[in-house]
Amino acid sequence: MPAHTKPLPILQTAPDVETFSQTTTFEYITKDEILSLKELTAYLKLPRSTVYYMCRVGKIPSIKLGKQLRFRKAALDKWLDKMEKERAMRKQR
Repeated sequence: MPAHTKPLPILQTAPDVETFSQTTTFEYITKDEILSLKELTAYLKLPRSTVYYMCRVGKIPSIKLGKQLRFRKAALDKWLDKMEKERAMRKQR
């Protein structure tokens, strides 16, 4: 078989951590996963300064571990559902 028609290997290596953290797709994130600030800003498509402000005033459910903010995905999804319902109720008035 000529070298240029060599079949591709079946097994592929997993993406490295740096590549994974730069992605904005969240197919790997499970319901119980904890997100970093960088992952949350990509998930919500909000600037970092807005997320910091919303955490400071208590609008986004967050956990402070030392000097780092962390966010439970399940709590965020519940919070987003609540925000969506509240907005729908305001529109009905």
